[in-house]
Amino acid sequence: MNFAQILQTTIDGLKSLTGIDFVVFEGYGKVVAATEDSGESTDLLPLAKTEEEYIKSEDCWFFKVANENTVEYVLGLRGEGENIVKLGRLAVFQIQSLMLAYKERFNRDNFIQNLILGNLAAPELYNLAKKLHIDTEARRVVYIVEVPAERSVYVVEILKSIFPQKNKDFIIVIDDRNIALVKELREKDSEKPAKNILGTISSEIMIKVRIGIGSVICELKELPNSFGEAKTALEISRIFEPEKNIVNADKLGIGRLVHGIGKDLCRTFVREIMKEVDLENFDEETIVTIHKFFENNLNVSETARQLYIHRNTLVYRLDKLQKITGLDLRVFDDAITFKIAMLVNRFINYKLQ
Repeated sequence: MNFAQILQTTIDGLKSLTGIDFVVFEGYGKVVAATEDSGESTDLLPLAKTEEEYIKSEDCWFFKVANENTVEYVLGLRGEGENIVKLGRLAVFQIQSLMLAYKERFNRDNFIQNLILGNLAAPELYNLAKKLHIDTEARRVVYIVEVPAERSVYVVEILKSIFPQKNKDFIIVIDDRNIALVKELREKDSEKPAKNILGTISSEIMIKVRIGIGSVICELKELPNSFGEAKTALEISRIFEPEKNIVNADKLGIGRLVHGIGKDLCRTFVREIMKEVDLENFDEETIVTIHKFFENNLNVSETARQLYIHRNTLVYRLDKLQKITGLDLRVFDDAITFKIAMLVNRFINYKLQ
């Protein structure tokens, strides 16, 4: 909700309580909110020239709404009686309070956005945090919600409904596909809020999203690290586990190791292990067999059962793979080597896209 909408809601409420019509002008210019058709030809120049807080013109009263000695709005109301000035002052006080709260919220969001993007130096960080009443020592984590570009607005509104603690949590739009949630974490499990987000979005607008979870930090200055880790988690999962919806930076395993290796070294490793074998040329049956064998922790009997094949058929396939690659997946060391080679090869292909 932008501030013009907040103003409209406020004066609508004031009218329902008092029966008096209100209009709010931006500075001494156009109408931004009104409870009746006010027109836009009202002459506010006399108010601009005077030092008084309000003036009366015919049956209308106009009050200055100032922020730090600058008139940002003019409030107009129509009526007579000894309490009309008091009512105008109360309405001005209400709008000024809303302005301060809205601007502080805007400044807080802007501060958090600059912080996670690495645009704030340490001295500036602590001074601004103190001014904006943001706790510098609290357990926090950054979630990045990756969404289809055309649905990002809806996702932002859903996040606001799930996490209404505006003084504790911050929702920052990074771009049209990525929304960051900076959350103060009370529970031990950082994946619980992510599951809540995923479930709510899936049930309300039925779109597929992916959520990267950064590392949990205890000092505000470490927030960029958590944001970076969440980004890394999404990228690594996009390469190695694209089917996963929630990816935790603390659980990336071998994928993190491979991701940190340069492409040239990766190519050298694959050539060394696979010789002339091209992993991309394996048929679908072989690929399914390999993945299922790894899923079942190299258990031949259980893998054969889940593939609905005879145990000897699986042994034949593994023997055939050993002849091609020189690696026996039934042997732990060979299985680890082959698994890493597959991950490295996938990483190379991703980088070449």
